[in-house]
Amino acid sequence: MSVPETAPVGSVVGRIRAKDRDIGINAEMTYSIIDGDGRDTFGISTDPSNLFGVITIKKPLNFESKASYTLKIEGGNTHLDHRFIDKGPFSHVTIVHVSVEDVNEPPEFDSTASYYMEVPENAKVGTVIKTISARDPDAANNSIRGFLPRHWCAGQGCSFPAYHGGNMDRSPSWFLPEARTA
Repeated sequence: MSVPETAPVGSVVGRIRAKDRDIGINAEMTYSIIDGDGRDTFGISTDPSNLFGVITIKKPLNFESKASYTLKIEGGNTHLDHRFIDKGPFSHVTIVHVSVEDVNEPPEFDSTASYYMEVPENAKVGTVIKTISARDPDAANNSIRGFLPRHWCAGQGCSFPAYHGGNMDRSPSWFLPEARTA
């Protein structure tokens, strides 16, 4: 099974079904995750027909932190006929592997999205006022590109300098660029 890392909590990852040769009420099953490194990240419930186990997301996923999980799932009969209790067990265990799919995420800046800068009025033209950095959170480290007049930036991590562009007397002409992703 696989699921994109952006799937919200509560999303269905997949369904499993234990085969039982019984019919009717004796074929009804219940499912539980009994072990595995995904016990806290995924849950399982039994669908209303009592035949399928529905695997759902309990916690947000992040491909860069963990790309796959293993679940040990037990399916067992809901109703046991006590006449045949000595013929058990009336459950079975299977292993389910869940792969988390990478999704291209936007760059992350080194601090808040809003920047406040104080610049002395006598700052020289061309003075770097602030450097704003971004990084690609994806495992693939896609390039981050930004554009400033006369300046290009490309790479896995990128800094965007804000320059003092002229007379700072009452009406500054400095600017902050917007980062754009490829």
